[in-house]
Amino acid sequence: MQPTQVRYQKGVGPKLAETLSRIGIETVEDLVYYFPREYEDRSNPVPVAKLIPGSESIIKVELEKISAGRTKRNFSIIKGKVKDATGAVNVVWFNQPFLTRVLKIGISLFISGKLERDPYSGAMSFVPRDYDVINDGNKDDLIVPKYSLTEGITQKVLRRIIKAAIQGTSIRSPTRCPILSRKNSACLRSRNRS
Repeated sequence: MQPTQVRYQKGVGPKLAETLSRIGIETVEDLVYYFPREYEDRSNPVPVAKLIPGSESIIKVELEKISAGRTKRNFSIIKGKVKDATGAVNVVWFNQPFLTRVLKIGISLFISGKLERDPYSGAMSFVPRDYDVINDGNKDDLIVPKYSLTEGITQKVLRRIIKAAIQGTSIRSPTRCPILSRKNSACLRSRNRS
């Protein structure tokens, strides 16, 4: 039986399939066996008041303010203010103008990134590496896979299509395998081919 080309996977299509081919994903099976490079543990987010400048952190916050602007070089800049029970911090996203449509005041977010000093204003801001809007579908997802990427695809998109591919296959549960990663992918492959 021929393997199903990844472009036929729900939510992929020809353009995204071309992007996925750059990271070695050609078939739905490749998608299912594309293991994370690491996992992000969101079970103990850092309180805003305890953020350390320059240190990678995950915060669980509520969006209090958001505004869009442009830099002198005409790059998009989104500025927000987020808070938790311990305090508030400014957040700055670069070149993501769509965020004003996605992020609404009052929503809850997991944000991973670093607290950094703005070289121009001197103010401290949290600069996100990744974020997820918290909703009923992901509020209990506290251990989140992080995949190797290529230009044109985000962690959220790749997680979504891999999850859909796994749910749409007859793959057996990896309960006897350690947490899935590239290092132990042979465990799952051998269990599902025997």
